[in-house]
Amino acid sequence: MLCQLDQVKQILDIAIAVKNSLEGDSGIIDHRDYDRKACSVIFGLLLLKNYDVFIQAGVLAAGEKEYDHFWIEVYLDNEAFVLDVTLSRLAENIKKELPEICFMPKEEAVEVYGYGPGRDYEWRREDCEKTLWQKVLAALDIHTPLDELLDEIDETLS
Repeated sequence: MLCQLDQVKQILDIAIAVKNSLEGDSGIIDHRDYDRKACSVIFGLLLLKNYDVFIQAGVLAAGEKEYDHFWIEVYLDNEAFVLDVTLSRLAENIKKELPEICFMPKEEAVEVYGYGPGRDYEWRREDCEKTLWQKVLAALDIHTPLDELLDEIDETLS
């Protein structure tokens, strides 16, 4: 059984691998696609590690403006946490310094960064960017074939 620190390390290792794999990827241009594809990988890997995890589709509020955004909500000891590896891409729009990776209790993330109410977004295999997945799996030293992993995620969700 993992202690909470082990869980946090596991979650952050996945988040860092996804963030690093997205860096310099010119194949994902649209911000919304970027968010969704990152969330697809994080969600799938955390689901396979038996976390209570959800993809959230909602908005980030910055003053009078709102920005469509996807993020991960993961539960540790029945407390909701926001996990977001694409938040910093909005820094120029929001005119505020934003972390490269946001991982904090949901209530705090709402207060500090303006996460609005999200709705559950169902994981979809077609959201999976295979090259992104392959980069992340290599970074995490996971040797299971990608199609096998995606099948396992599908089976877990059904």
